[in-house]
Amino acid sequence: RLLTHDRPACVRLVQFHPAYSYEEFVKGIRVRNVDADGRNEVTYPVEDGVLCEFAAQAAARPGEPHVLIVDELNRGNLPRIFGELLFLLEYRDQA
Repeated sequence: RLLTHDRPACVRLVQFHPAYSYEEFVKGIRVRNVDADGRNEVTYPVEDGVLCEFAAQAAARPGEPHVLIVDELNRGNLPRIFGELLFLLEYRDQA
């Protein structure tokens, strides 16, 4: 609350668990049922995960600090959750 000047909309809490995945955290294909002319159809749209949604929110309000809190980091399967982002974090000083 101190970092965001007590703006609850600028804080997001994510709790990792063993089944949490890259698709949920970053971006991925989701299964959705859509009603089309009285029939249910299955679609597979690519949707933003928590990180991309929160980054877009922060980008829309650049003057306000935003804080993403990851709870229970040790419970998640980090390679499964972060995917390629692990490489970017490890080698962030390289082009």
